[in-house]
Amino acid sequence: MHVTLRLTTPLWTADASKQTRRAVGTGIIGSLRWWYEAIVRGLGGWACDPTDADARCPPRNAKVTPENVPTVLCPACQLFGATGWAKTFTLAVTDHTQPDYPPTGRGQVRTTGGRLNRWRKPSAWYFDPGRSGTLALTILPRRPGDTETLPLLLGLLEFIRRNAALGAKTGLGYGLFDWKTPPSTLPTVDAWVEMLADRASTGRRGPSRRWPDLREMFFVQVSLKKAWSSSDFVNFKYDLRAAFRSSGIPAQVRHFLLGQVSRSDNQATKIKMALLPDKRTLRLWGWVPNNLSPKFSRNHAMSILHKQITGLGSVSHWREFNSKRDTKARYTDGLDYLRSLMEE
Repeated sequence: MHVTLRLTTPLWTADASKQTRRAVGTGIIGSLRWWYEAIVRGLGGWACDPTDADARCPPRNAKVTPENVPTVLCPACQLFGATGWAKTFTLAVTDHTQPDYPPTGRGQVRTTGGRLNRWRKPSAWYFDPGRSGTLALTILPRRPGDTETLPLLLGLLEFIRRNAALGAKTGLGYGLFDWKTPPSTLPTVDAWVEMLADRASTGRRGPSRRWPDLREMFFVQVSLKKAWSSSDFVNFKYDLRAAFRSSGIPAQVRHFLLGQVSRSDNQATKIKMALLPDKRTLRLWGWVPNNLSPKFSRNHAMSILHKQITGLGSVSHWREFNSKRDTKARYTDGLDYLRSLMEE
């Protein structure tokens, strides 16, 4: 199967030297797996975190064989692989990209309007060049008779295209894409969702952890009041952090949700945002766990986000599981929520 992605904003998939000299297939696979895990959990299944030594597949001292795969591997590891079990597909990337910056900035971009960090200097974000252009992906199943891997991955790419972004640095606006030509083999929404539901209902179960779950995620698009400059984008990132601080949200929770740079505890933001090339449309999405803090509920955090985001302009859609804020309906079933995100 061959598909071509047209990058709406530059893709960031760094190599071992932390540079993005080309589009790296492992970075694309990593994004696909991350979203697959979140969706499986959102459908009531269990997906391990392969970076968690105590919970990842397979269990300690277990050997994977074709016969015991469903009992020793979670649905994500069955598709994307684990120790002793190769992923069920190969991915080849034909790179037709060149260096480029996202609409959100170039180099160091500082906040304006007297917004200062703890050192009493303007806060700054750094935008390195990603890769813009097109990517041709060739995806091939590895096992004879496999009819599910390709539609699963195609549907996953379509989900990300509609709602999120590929690669790293998505909190800074990298990784939006569109199809150059929509694939003729793209599965129907119902077929893809049902296939995922079947996968989520099988596989190994393990310990509960605070891992991304589709039911704890929101997806928003805003038509801004005016075209944004790079400083407008970083100003909003600053103002969002300031709003959490002024609402009494503890530093530990703020750092978890909005990220921090620290020698001992770097954390990526859980609130992602991307400015589209027209500079008048902002896409946001994120993960806010239910068990966020004993003192501050998820709803409290979401209310702060809602107030800050809706103040930017006209919200074309706000999608949030089991919430009156959802502009389509109040979904209380993960399957229905997922299906609605593919029909927006």
